[in-house]
Amino acid sequence: MPARPAYPNDPLALVLVEVRHPPTEPPARPALAILKEQLSAWTPILEREDGRQFNLGTGEQVPFSVPKLVGRDRHTAITFRPDALTLEVTDYPGWESFKAIITTMVNARQDVAPVDGCVRVGLRYINEVRASLGGQGWAEWVVGSLLGPQDQLADLKLTATAQQHAVQCDGTHAGDTLTLRYGAAKGAVIPSTPTLQRLKEPTTADEDFFLIDIDSAWADPRNRIPALEADLVDTIAERLHEPIGPLFESLITPELRTRILQQPE
Repeated sequence: MPARPAYPNDPLALVLVEVRHPPTEPPARPALAILKEQLSAWTPILEREDGRQFNLGTGEQVPFSVPKLVGRDRHTAITFRPDALTLEVTDYPGWESFKAIITTMVNARQDVAPVDGCVRVGLRYINEVRASLGGQGWAEWVVGSLLGPQDQLADLKLTATAQQHAVQCDGTHAGDTLTLRYGAAKGAVIPSTPTLQRLKEPTTADEDFFLIDIDSAWADPRNRIPALEADLVDTIAERLHEPIGPLFESLITPELRTRILQQPE
């Protein structure tokens, strides 16, 4: 199965990489200024993400504020969390260009405000497949193994209105995993936010889509923490990326590929 091509009408809603590290203080203001300069080709705007998160120990909602570098079109964002570097894009530039941002992000962080090591690398491609549903429903657009027990439900005169499934796999390299989440849904799984805007918004809040969410990740199987270096992240990311395109291509039908994804918007 070939790698995923660049589709004119691509269903990708979000691509992200998370490089998790031991908890540390976010970069201070002088360090952020240097990070902003080094990453200015993609994210020249410095903002902060404010919100609240649940504290498992106390049960309280705790406010948080983390620095975020944002693209001028708000389709790219780099976030410096206390335990991770995260790169998110809603306008995917292709693997080689995306990987170049990852490399620069890791190098910049380690040059300016280094962290103690690499705990986990995760690479995630979230697709919202949208197409008109005729008499075959989603069977026209995705392979039958994704559709669940439709015949059995039909025999009982039951009609599925939503579904979601998850399959987790071990990769070929120690510590690698791949999680596939899929199912029919309505609306959108990825909303626009003030700092990161969707490339395409759903037509309506109840528009049908089929989720194909591929999450490929690595963590050291011996529970060790290697030094965080761009070469390490590049090697892991390249390996994690390898099955993502072929898996997506194997899950869609030729009709979706030729009649929807390959058609200009």
